[in-house]
Amino acid sequence: RLLAETEAAQSREQELEARHCSLMENQAELRSELDKSRAAFAATDAERLAGERLSRTAAEAIAADKRRLGLELEEARGEVERFQAKLDQERTALRSETEKARQEHALKVEEV
Repeated sequence: RLLAETEAAQSREQELEARHCSLMENQAELRSELDKSRAAFAATDAERLAGERLSRTAAEAIAADKRRLGLELEEARGEVERFQAKLDQERTALRSETEKARQEHALKVEEV
């Protein structure tokens, strides 16, 4: 009977050791999966942060270009206004000269 109990205890011990080994392997696999998940999360988080930085940088560049283009547009508008004023002056001068020439022509026609 003692021999049977010893054999049963040894059998249970072997079963428990086998179960322990199986659990240790399972735990190692789970740890490995956890480590992989953490690494994937860290990589994804780094990509997200990089994307946010790129987005901010792009927004800042767009804002700077918009300001620069606004200034260029204002300069161009000022130049257009100056040219328009110059054309108006020249048009007025030409009308004045044309009117003067008509009057002189009319005088000469009257003299003849």
